Amino acid sequence: MEFLIEFLFDLFVEVPMELTMESPRVKPWVKTALWFLLANLVTVLLVLIAVSMLGEEGRAGDGKVALVFAAVWFLGSLEVCRRYHKRGWQRERSCELKPATAPVRNVPNPDMVIRTATMADLDAIAAVEAECFPAAEAATRAEFQQRLTHYADHFWLMFDGNKLVSFVDGFVTNEPDLTDEMYANAALHDPAGQWQMIFGVNTIPAYRNHGYAAQLIEQAILDARSQGRKGLVLTCKPEKVPYYTKFGFSNEGITSNSTHGGVVWHQMRLTF
Repeated sequence: MEFLIEFLFDLFVEVPMELTMESPRVKPWVKTALWFLLANLVTVLLVLIAVSMLGEEGRAGDGKVALVFAAVWFLGSLEVCRRYHKRGWQRERSCELKPATAPVRNVPNPDMVIRTATMADLDAIAAVEAECFPAAEAATRAEFQQRLTHYADHFWLMFDGNKLVSFVDGFVTNEPDLTDEMYANAALHDPAGQWQMIFGVNTIPAYRNHGYAAQLIEQAILDARSQGRKGLVLTCKPEKVPYYTKFGFSNEGITSNSTHGGVVWHQMRLTF
């Protein structure tokens, strides 16, 4: 039935409308109104025919059939108007998109390489961290050495050629909340833990605003889901809350468990 409706719609409405009123200056509501006017005229004609039949002896049955047909026609016309108006509006909205020649930003580069870390990446990771965070907030080279010893496979690195441009890291634990102790003690990592913590999201300044960090966050989320975790937890500054909300994280408010760098941190959680 759905196929039949679509076929009749295309045959008797879509094609005539496209042929006769393709001009973009004709708004969808105008086309809808014209079709509705035509449908009503046909409905009135059918009703008049039905009434005349009902008044003639021996044709009352045909008159009732004509009335039923008129009612079906009218209801069908309403549905046709609804469908055409919706479809026409969608087309009009699509024509308002910016041309393809407009500058494109935040489109991830498919040539970038994403992989997990090894100890050989230590110096590059420490250098990116130092470039992205003030000294009071940045993890040290020694801390990253410990992290790579315990959970190198929970680092997500992005390379442009041989150049490390962005990374995300964090260990796994059964503790539901992120604490400052977790940053300092990599040995707390529990491979069988339920929560994937995110300690840092780093992109060097020259590569920002291209969606690279977003790719790494999405990869971390995908891996945590495939590993059967309950979800992910991170802390961020207040101005970053909307950014992480886009990935599905919920803001749990200011946390008292993390005060490193003397900064106010909001804890955010994504639960699968």
